[in-house]
Amino acid sequence: MKKRESSDRYTILRKNKRLFTNLTEDEYLEIMQDLAIEFYATGSPKPEHLQTIITNEYGASKWLNQKQE
Repeated sequence: MKKRESSDRYTILRKNKRLFTNLTEDEYLEIMQDLAIEFYATGSPKPEHLQTIITNEYGASKWLNQKQE
């Protein structure tokens, strides 16, 4: 059975500056994995500096902080 492709698009911000925009779910997950590896290797970027904006097919958006306060 073919995996259903999400129509959501992802934007990654670091300290409110856009790093990546209009990512698919797979692209988003790959980049987040790369950022996690970089954090464990160097200590940066810190999770509290990252945010994600998820935009659905209707243009509605929601923000996610990577580290919950």
